[in-house]
Parts: sequence; C-alpha cells; structure tokens
Amino acid sequence: MREQDSQHKENPKDYLAIVVFIVVLLLFIASSVYLIQTTKKDSFDNTFKTVSRWISDSWHEGKRLLEGRKDIWSQSKKKREVRKHLRTGHSLYRKKIYHEALGEFDKAIELDPDNYRAYFWRGRVHIKTNRLKEATADFQKVIDLKADYAEAYDNLGWIHLKLEEYDRSINYLSRSLELKPNDGWTHYTRGRCYYKKGNLHKALHDIKTSCSLGYKQGCQAYKEYREKSNGSDSANAKSK
Repeated sequence: MREQDSQHKENPKDYLAIVVFIVVLLLFIASSVYLIQTTKKDSFDNTFKTVSRWISDSWHEGKRLLEGRKDIWSQSKKKREVRKHLRTGHSLYRKKIYHEALGEFDKAIELDPDNYRAYFWRGRVHIKTNRLKEATADFQKVIDLKADYAEAYDNLGWIHLKLEEYDRSINYLSRSLELKPNDGWTHYTRGRCYYKKGNLHKALHDIKTSCSLGYKQGCQAYKEYREKSNGSDSANAKSK
C-alpha cells in the first residue's frame, strides 16, 4: 500500500509547472488568435479592395469596349443604309422616276449629312425637275465637302449658262478644267459661253479643243463657229 500511496502522492512543483504551462499555452493561443484575426482582417480588407477595384475596372473597360463596338456596328449599319439609298436612288434616277429618287437621296443625306455623292445626285434630280435654285445649293454643298469634285463645277457651269450668267458659268467651267483638262464636254460648254458673250476667238479655241478630244457636238459647233468667223480660227470678236 505504501508503495501504492507513494505513487499517487502529488508534488506541489508539478502543480506549479502545470499552471505555468497552461498560462503560457493560453497566452500563446490568445496571441495567435489575435495575430490571425488581425492578419485576416487586413488581408481580407486588402483583398476585397483589390477585387472590387479589379471588378470595377473590368466593368468599365468592358463597358467602354462594348460601347465602342456598338458604335462601330452602328456606323457600319449606317453606311450600309446610306449605300442602299444611293443605289436605289441611282436606279430610280436612270428610270426617270425622279420624285422617288429624290426621296432616296434625302434619306441618304439624313443619315450622313456629309455625303457629297448624295448631294450631287440630289442636285441632278433637281436639274431634271427644273429646280435650278435647289440644284445650285446642292452642288455648292458638294464643293464645300469636296473641293476637287469636278462634276459639281460642271453642273454649276451648265446651270449658270442656262440662266445666261456667262461669266459665272465660265468661272465654274474653268475650275473644272483645272481638275480635268481633257474633258470635251466642259470645253464645249465653256466655248458656248464665250460665243454667247461675243468672244468668237475664245469660243473657237474651246470648241476646237472639244472636237479634238472626241466630243461630237464640239465638232459640229466648230464647223458652225468657223463659218461665222469667215473660215479663220483667229477671229477676234469683241468680248462683251
């Protein structure tokens, strides 16, 4: 029994060691929990902020790209619509269905106010329907948008010839010839203006050039004008 009693006898030093161990363990656990909680909180906050910022940036970038793509799609669709109206307008113009052709060119201009071709062909419709004031405005718009579009100057020259405004007609036709000097029609039309002004010498020069470029009406007019100049290309009538 003594031996048994002595085995179960508790030593005070053992209690002290156990208490110290428990206290140290509790302090370690408390410190660890605090450290973990503190670390988690900072890490969570930083991670949350990073993820939030990434999501926000990605959202805005995606939105920007989508809006850009939509704009490209919209512009592409608008261009297709403009081309469609122009093609339809040309077809109606060739068939001399001018009222409907005018509507097609109006729609093209509504979609694309800077489309010089739409203004040009609308001007051509106005000429065919004898609306010269409207035609003049459209061809002037063409020049504003594309200053080197010779055909617009040709049409303005023709309009002012018809209105008997010969000097203005000559100015427009001369500008056209600066852009395309080998155009028989333009030489012929400017020659007619000079003839109307009484300048037979310049008229003959332009008409002869027109004929040499293969414009048949120019050849016919050259014979007529030459007869009036007594068979000489150097006739020198007084200009008005």
